[in-house]
This record gives sequence, C-alpha cells and structure tokens, in this order.
Amino acid sequence: MKTLCLLLALMMSPVFANPVSVLPRLPAMQQIGAAQYHYFFWKVYNIQLYAEQTPWSYEHPFALKIQYLRTFTGQEIVDETLKQIRRQSKKYPESTLQEWAKEMAVIFPNVKSGSVLIGYFDGQATVFYNGQAQCLGEVQGRDFAEAFFSIWLGQDSADPKLTQQLLGK
Repeated sequence: MKTLCLLLALMMSPVFANPVSVLPRLPAMQQIGAAQYHYFFWKVYNIQLYAEQTPWSYEHPFALKIQYLRTFTGQEIVDETLKQIRRQSKKYPESTLQEWAKEMAVIFPNVKSGSVLIGYFDGQATVFYNGQAQCLGEVQGRDFAEAFFSIWLGQDSADPKLTQQLLGK
C-alpha cells in the first residue's frame, strides 16, 4: 500500500484548491454533510463527510476531511482517538487498541490551525492524507475503520448533533 500512496502522491496535481478532490475516487464522491466541532466555547475543527452515495455506509468508499482550528500534537490526537473508541465500545481488546495506537502514532502529525487530515476508507484499509494530498499511512481492516469513524458517524458518538449534520440530516 505504501507503493500505492507514493504513486497517488506522484499523480496528484497541486492545482486543485480542495485537497479532497485530488484523492483517489473522491471526484466521484459527493459531500454528504459538514459540521463544526466545539468544545465549550472553543472551535476545534471543521469536518466533512464525502461518499459515493447516500445513505453513507461502510459498504462503499468514503472519506472524512478534518480541518483543525487549534494546535494539537500527533500524540494528543492518538490519545483522544483511543479515549473516544473506548467510550463507544468495549468490544476491542486492549491489545488491539494498543496496536492501533502504535500505528496511529506513526501516521498522525502535529497539527495547527488550518491543518487538514483526511481519512479515506476503501473497504479494506483506512488511508490517511494531509491537506497537500500526501499519503501519511494506513491502518488495515474494517474493525479499525468502524472504531475510528464511529467517533463521528456512530450511533454512540459523543456529539449526536454533529453526527446528524455529517450524515446530512
């Protein structure tokens, strides 16, 4: 998959204004919904869901684009991701969560206001890109995809209003 990421990066042109449009298959996708996440009175990030069809599902490729409005370290993103996965589901063994944490720690960069991260699920792996459409890495498996994307799209998300906005409801 690293070769695929490299090939995609080489094929992508920086002339596109919207980083999502330069990722594989995303030109065929439509924006399903968008929202802004707030923590108390702080604006944390803008988020958009793209999918090939509505209703969105794990059966078809989709992507979440997050534009950060604050500064975070990559490790802070990993820690918060694990916190949210644990909050939503007890079905993943701690050993699995720790393996995912190691993979995410290598992938997630430090971000600042304006930084973009895109998670793209192709049915087999979740591939992460930055705002310049550079492949940051991937985590294999649908279990990870469901655990990760459920933070925003799951029935038990921490912010049901945000989830409904992303789903276009």
